[in-house]
Amino acid sequence: MNPNGQANTGALSGHGSGAGWARPEHTLRMFTITRAVVENEQTTMLYLTPGLGSAPGQFVMAWLPGHSERPFSIASDTAAEAVADGETGLAQGKFSISVAGVGESSKAIASLQPGAQLGIKGPLGKGFSLQGRHVIAIGGGYGLGPMTRVVADALAAGLQATLIVGARSKEFIILRSTIDRLVRERARVIITTNDGSEGIKGMVTDALAQLIADGVAAGGQDGHDGQDVMVYGCGPELMLKAIFDLCEQNSMSCQLSIERYMKCGIGLCGSCCLDTDGWRACKEGPVFSTEQLRRISEFGKYHRDATGQKIPY
Repeated sequence: MNPNGQANTGALSGHGSGAGWARPEHTLRMFTITRAVVENEQTTMLYLTPGLGSAPGQFVMAWLPGHSERPFSIASDTAAEAVADGETGLAQGKFSISVAGVGESSKAIASLQPGAQLGIKGPLGKGFSLQGRHVIAIGGGYGLGPMTRVVADALAAGLQATLIVGARSKEFIILRSTIDRLVRERARVIITTNDGSEGIKGMVTDALAQLIADGVAAGGQDGHDGQDVMVYGCGPELMLKAIFDLCEQNSMSCQLSIERYMKCGIGLCGSCCLDTDGWRACKEGPVFSTEQLRRISEFGKYHRDATGQKIPY
């Protein structure tokens, strides 16, 4: 709902998540890298031009010659406002992807320097939609990017916004300048680290549980109740499952982004299908609602590798 108490079910800035708004590009196009920022030993942020006009939570398939396509969430996209305003030129702006160099293809992409070209299909998938009067966005590791976009859109809509950042240690916190900007724009930011090197020592769910205990998130002294709050999450699946369980225990709704192995990214190959209903993470997802998450039997239990074999968490 918006500050006037009216329901707000619109998609976040960009193409959005509904069929009427989504305009995913299935054609591979070449984009130019304008900046490469090494965030830490694990993650590199690549900035590319032109912008995509995506919604938070959507993703791209990235390709280099000699390598398979790989999915990456869109961490920022300055063309999104132009699309939302009905402008047609996407030549301006830029977007970014956070790349964790864990495999041969992702390491090759992470090593690219300004001026290099990267093949991109996107924006793809269903993104987050803005709901509630208090937005709580939780980002773990390189899943932080889409959450900063959700918070920025919530603030622009006049909503209360809290960003919970999770990392192993302070060295692994990415997007520092973006976090600082959100603080200046009056977002509440809570940092958690596993080792206590910055912020709260513990998990993001410890911070969420404290918000609930303080009455900030579920029926507390600030006048909110569980229906006024929407929790958003992007990061490791066991983190997401813990968020979901905490929301269920406190009658709070959530939207979570589920990551799965993908080959095509456009809903054709079926490699990212989820048990039990067969929803495709690339098409019906990657963002799923509370109601949908209740029906995904593999959520938090296992995922599948390139051969389709179940890999337990």
